[in-house]
Amino acid sequence: MKDVRHLTIPQDDDGQRLDRWLKKNVPEMSFVMVQKLLRTGQIRVDGKRAKPDARLAAGQEIRLPPMDERPDKADGYRLRDEDAELMVKSVIYDDGDIVAISKPPGIASQGGLNIERHIDGMAEALVTKDGIKPRLVHRLDRDTSGVLLLARSAEMARRLGKMFQSRNMKKIYWAVTSPAPLEMEGEIKAPIRKGTEGFEKDKMIVDPV
Repeated sequence: MKDVRHLTIPQDDDGQRLDRWLKKNVPEMSFVMVQKLLRTGQIRVDGKRAKPDARLAAGQEIRLPPMDERPDKADGYRLRDEDAELMVKSVIYDDGDIVAISKPPGIASQGGLNIERHIDGMAEALVTKDGIKPRLVHRLDRDTSGVLLLARSAEMARRLGKMFQSRNMKKIYWAVTSPAPLEMEGEIKAPIRKGTEGFEKDKMIVDPV
């Protein structure tokens, strides 16, 4: 697609969501690309910006940009469509300054040696209309699920970072245990270390010594 394209919505497609219509009718554009182009205003409906969930009306005209207007990939991270969709669906709060996502287990917070999928890279799916990617301000272990906060600006990242460092941010962890503890309340004190073998490798475990 080297030139600007203009597509007209037929009567049969009246009422469809914009992002789903594009997925069906412009298959060469990935989910990630569609989300970026909509956020940056490069895809237009009747000359105006539109959100992914906008409902289309028969007769409306969609403007698609040429190839050279498409945003570049960030930092060499290859964001897969399924991961981008997962990231978008994981958002539970977004006020324009702070984004909270429900991180699923099995995905690392940041990249590293032999880590191909991570939240930091997948956050590319949440770029603003100005092309700014949210920044991680803390981490959760790969196998831990829970709320993860990202900042939409450097200033907010600094403010949240200070709150975590000063312990002004309250964190609550829930765990599934087997068997269930005999006491409903209590405190566990035990030395821990990083596991070195099998399932425990690279995980923090109780050191029985």
